[in-house]
Amino acid sequence: KEYGFFWMHFTGNRINAKGTILGPFDMTAIEVVKFNNGKAVEHWEYMEGKELMKMMQQRGSMPADSTKKSR
Repeated sequence: KEYGFFWMHFTGNRINAKGTILGPFDMTAIEVVKFNNGKAVEHWEYMEGKELMKMMQQRGSMPADSTKKSR
């Protein structure tokens, strides 16, 4: 088995299902791909916590101020 490691930099605009532009993104991540017999058989992506939080805010998965608590 072999592994490929890639340092990725993603930039662009997010567009939702209705075609609305949600804003730009700029993220970095490490991609790890496991190969077996010349084919990719597994894939992982690792981001810094701040990058993940930024992505989730842009997707609308969490409030912009994550320090607010539900009552």
